[in-house]
Amino acid sequence: MKTHEFKKAVERLKLRVENDERMLVIDEVDTLNWLADVSLDAQYGMRMYFGMAEEIGEEKTHELAKLVIEYATTPIAERE
Repeated sequence: MKTHEFKKAVERLKLRVENDERMLVIDEVDTLNWLADVSLDAQYGMRMYFGMAEEIGEEKTHELAKLVIEYATTPIAERE
């Protein structure tokens, strides 16, 4: 994993969520997934959740962002 790029992507994701920039959040999730080598199914699921951010509300969007960051920062061997 490209650690420096990954850390920058995490910071951008946090900023996008704070600023409620939904489409940019999706882009950052895609970047994190690529950098962290997340499976395509998981990437699609995360993209769908963030795409529905308007329907699920701000609090849920923040929770999802935290989960994505937590998942993406967990070494692949330790993921469930």
